[in-house]
Parts: sequence; structure tokens; C-alpha cells
Amino acid sequence: MYKDLTPAQQQLSDYISGLSQRCFHGAEWIMNIEYVAWDALTNGPRRFGWSSITAEDIQELLRLARAAGAWVMFDDATRETAVPLAQWPAVFDQARGRNRELLDG
Repeated sequence: MYKDLTPAQQQLSDYISGLSQRCFHGAEWIMNIEYVAWDALTNGPRRFGWSSITAEDIQELLRLARAAGAWVMFDDATRETAVPLAQWPAVFDQARGRNRELLDG
């Protein structure tokens, strides 16, 4: 839950939420935004919804993720959840293996 995140993790969560709102006109946390944002961070700028995740967004995501030592994902049970940065690529790959359309948008 958001309240359980550290201040640095909350900043990352807020930034990802802001991307969601920009790309999907007010959607606080559009499904899979954490995966799409990570894909942009690792592969470069990309379109998503009605906007784009830019090079500037990527720089900020990287800065925030490093400061947090984590990546933030949304879970139906635990809501905003921090995953240690070292573990996130495996979580991402596992989710991508289960859902090939994970990055569509």
C-alpha cells in the first residue's frame, strides 16, 4: 500500500501514476503502466495511450528508481507495492512471459 512505501518509493509511485494520467487522461494507474514504463526505461522512448514516455521521463524514472532501490508495481491485494530493483527484471520477464500483450497500449 502507498502508506507502506518509503518516501523515495512514494515519489516513484507518484511519477508512474503521473505518466498514467498523462497517457490515459486521468487514469490514476492504468493497468500495466509499471511494465510499460520499465520497457521504456530499458528500450527507449515509446508511445503509450494518447501520449509518450519521453527521454526526459526515462531519466527521471531511472533517478527515482535508483533513489528508491525499487520499482513500484500495482497489485490487486497490496495495491502500490515496492519490488527491490535487483528483483524487478525477473518479475517483469515472468509477467511478460504470461502475457505477450502486456506492453500494448
